[in-house]
Amino acid sequence: MRVLGRLPVGPAPTGIGEKPNACCRNQLREESIRRFGLRLRVGYRLFLVLVATVIGVGDRVRGQNRLENARSVRAWLQSGVNGGGR
Repeated sequence: MRVLGRLPVGPAPTGIGEKPNACCRNQLREESIRRFGLRLRVGYRLFLVLVATVIGVGDRVRGQNRLENARSVRAWLQSGVNGGGR
């Protein structure tokens, strides 16, 4: 292997039984693991947003139903039916 300036030119030296592109394969494996972790985090955050949205919408609907029920009970009590309302 010749050296041009400080950069070696030619095939990289390899260890015993190691293929020349093993380093690149390890980098690709690490990159795919990192990408999978990123997808997992994004998916988990989207799941939490979906759960929070469902809880918020459910609470809103339940609150509106509770308000309508309170109005109907108040109207029933004020109507004087069955001794309600004075």
